[in-house]
Order: sequence, then structure tokens, then C-alpha cells
Amino acid sequence: MRKITSIILALIVIMNTHISMAITQYQGVSGYKELHKGMEFVDVSNRGDKVSLNRLVAFSIVKGMGNDKFYPNRRVSKEEAIAFLVRLQGLEEMAQKEGENLIDNTDTSYYRILGPSYYWSLGYIQTAKNNGIITSEEEQLIENINESNQESLEIQLEKQMMNYEKNLDITEEQLKNIEEQLKSKFEKAYTWQGYVSREQFFIWMARVLDIEPVNGESQNMVYKYRDWSQISTANIPYIEGLIKEGILETDNKFNPKGSITRIEIARALDKVLDKVLLDRGYNIYTGEITDIDDTIITETNTSNYSNDTVNTLNRTIEVKNDNYIFVNIIAKESPIPRNDMGFIVEKNGRTYSPNVLKKGYYIKYYVTEEGKVAFAQLVDEFIF
Repeated sequence: MRKITSIILALIVIMNTHISMAITQYQGVSGYKELHKGMEFVDVSNRGDKVSLNRLVAFSIVKGMGNDKFYPNRRVSKEEAIAFLVRLQGLEEMAQKEGENLIDNTDTSYYRILGPSYYWSLGYIQTAKNNGIITSEEEQLIENINESNQESLEIQLEKQMMNYEKNLDITEEQLKNIEEQLKSKFEKAYTWQGYVSREQFFIWMARVLDIEPVNGESQNMVYKYRDWSQISTANIPYIEGLIKEGILETDNKFNPKGSITRIEIARALDKVLDKVLLDRGYNIYTGEITDIDDTIITETNTSNYSNDTVNTLNRTIEVKNDNYIFVNIIAKESPIPRNDMGFIVEKNGRTYSPNVLKKGYYIKYYVTEEGKVAFAQLVDEFIF
């Protein structure tokens, strides 16, 4: 009798486990196709860099600069460096709202002196200040314009104002407002639009990552840099912390006062991407695709008031995670935009829709707090 009872209990456990596995389900995200259009830059050839950029673009942390180009060797300004780090934290929407709140609607006649990019920058800088990335001392140092640059700025401002003073329809008040906005615009060129140093960028990054400063006997790796003495004394413990976390490498020189390129920043951001996403509430899983089921379903299109029926491809991807839990990932190919859901898949440095996935692939996938798969990556180095 006890043996029969044990068998029955074992069967119940197995059935309950199977049921719990069957109900674990994730859907894709909407809008992934638009995001996909901004990936795969024609001016990046290194496979490792392609993989890094694919991951970072998938989470809207880095962006291209038009014409399918990333400009990997372009030096990065202070405002651009801040934008990278703010987006890494998932604060892009907050930065955009900050920028909107800072718009100056002062009357400048029919002239627009300060465009969207100006307020875009202000929004990111303000968000960085609010979240402790930038200190007040750093802000003052950056915005301090030396005497030589101040003279150049005033000459530039005077030349520009001559063009507006010729317009007799502009009032004195409007001219004053134009001059103030022009001055703000020109000042930015000498401050936040100047190149960020490698040291400054990594100190900002250390704050984003809450890197603990390393002092005492444990502070030893930073001295492998031939130019370690050029690093500000107060920053050395944080540079040491970044080295110990594997974010910085101690090969020859650090070049603390030199500039940093877009691809160098992308490589650094990719090293910490998983950690930051976990802190932001993502879940990251790895597992093998054990089954794929493609089904055509009929849906009613109510968005155009025609109530037409359309065919939608419903793809169910069954994955056995490394913890032996089975999950279903649902992707939909639908002509109805709001019903179209999926995720970007990275494979061998290229990006695809979920249709590229096959049974037997071993994948790493990222699930948002809302339970949606935002990105998947083939873990095997080469899968054809």
C-alpha cells in the first residue's frame, strides 16, 4: 500500500511540475522591427564589435548617426558620453522629459536660435546630475571658459548679432533674447561639446556601476599603467576598482587625459550590459530550443474600421532553460501593427527576426520586468 501511495505522489509531483512548466510563457515586444532597421552598421567590420553593438542597439543604449553608420573612431564629446551612460541606466525617457521642461520659449521674433539637439543635451545633462553621475564640482569645471576661449566666443557672438541687427522688424527686447540664446549656444561648444577625457568617462561610469573605491594594499593593478601618475589622485581608487571588475585592462598605457572613441565606449558598455540590465529588473536565461510550432491564426483588423480578417503567423518557441524549466516564447508576424510582436535575434554578428531560430539552438534571452522577451542571442560561437 505504501509503495502504491509513493508512486501516486511521485506522479502528482511530475504532473504538477509539467503543468508549471507549460504555463511559463513570454511574449515578444512590439516595435522591434523599427529598432532592427537601425542596426548593422556598414562602417564596423570587426565581428566582436558587431556583436557588442547589436546588443547595445537592441536595448537603445547606443545609436547610429545616419546612413547606416556608427562612426566608430569618432571622438566622443562630454554630452555624448553622458547620453550613453544615461541610456545605459534606462533613463532616456526621463532625459527627454527633462529636455522638454527646459525649453526656453523667450520671444526671438520668428528666429529659432536653439534647436532640438540643444535641449536634448540639456535633458541628458540634467538627468545625469539628478542621478549622481556628474558632481557639482565637475559641472563647474566643465562650464568654466578660459579667457582665450571667452574672447573667441565674444567675437563670434558679435559677428552673428550683426546679421540680426540688420532686421529693423526686430524689437530691442527680441534682440536681447536672441543674444542670450546665441551666447548659450556658443558656450556649449566650449564646454559640453568638448571631447571627454578617458579618465572622466570612466569615473562617470564607475558612479553608474556603484564601483567601490580600492585603497591600501589591494590598490596595485593601476600602477601597471606606465602613465598612472597622470591620473588624478582622487580617481585612482575608482580606476583600480574598474580594473578589478574587468572593465579596464592594464595593457601598457591608460592615457587618462586623452580622448575616447565611440567604439571604445561601446566595448566598455557591453562588458557591463548584463549586470546593469539585471539591476534594472531584467531576467536573463540560457537554454536549448526543444521545439518550434508555427501556426497561422486569423485575426480581425479593427484598427482601420473595416473589420477585415488577416492571417497572422503565431510562432511558439519552446525552450528548456539550464534550470530544466520549460518556457514558451511567443512571436507574432501580423499585418496589424499592434499585434506584431517579436524580438531581435543576434547570430554570428548579424541580426534577424525570431524566424531564424531553429530547434537545437542554444540561446541566451532577455526578459523585461513585464515578462516580454526583448532580445535573444545564439550562444554557440558559430551556428549556420
